[in-house]
Amino acid sequence: QCVVRLSRWRAGKVVSEPPPSNFLGLFNLPFTTKAAQLRNFLSNFPGFVKVRMMLYSNGKFRGHAFAEFTSSDDASLCKAVLTGMCVNGQTVDVRFGTRPRS
Repeated sequence: QCVVRLSRWRAGKVVSEPPPSNFLGLFNLPFTTKAAQLRNFLSNFPGFVKVRMMLYSNGKFRGHAFAEFTSSDDASLCKAVLTGMCVNGQTVDVRFGTRPRS
C-alpha cells in the first residue's frame, strides 16, 4: 500500500498544476533515496539533463528533487510514467515546475 504524505503547508489545500515545462518537481520521495539511484533511473527517459536533490543544511535529503529535461514533451512523458508510482511504500507526486532556485 502506498502512502501520500503532504507537508503541513499543503495539507488540505488544492495545489494547482503549473503549465507544462521542461522542469519537473518530484515530491514525496523516500528519505533513503540516493542521488545516483535517482539519476540512473531518470537517465532512462529521453531528454533527461540533470536532477537536483534538495537537502537540509545537515546534508540529509528533504524528500524532493527537481529534474530538468531538454523539452516539455520529454518532461511530460516522464511525468506520465512517474505520476502515482509507488516507491518504498510512498506514492510519488510529480508536478511541472519552473527552473529551481540555485
